[in-house]
Amino acid sequence: VQDAEEALAEADALAKVDEEIAKEIASRHIENTATYDEAVGSPVASTRAPTPPFKKLAQANL
Repeated sequence: VQDAEEALAEADALAKVDEEIAKEIASRHIENTATYDEAVGSPVASTRAPTPPFKKLAQANL
């Protein structure tokens, strides 16, 4: 019985360590993403009007 309790306690402790590691990885990912967005800029929808294909432009100029 004592061996089983020790095994459960160890498993619980390992689960807590895994959870803390996962939190640390997630927080570093968020930090890295924020740094990248600041350096490169966040993606933004273009406000430019679409350009017609070149073939249509060439035919219109004939």
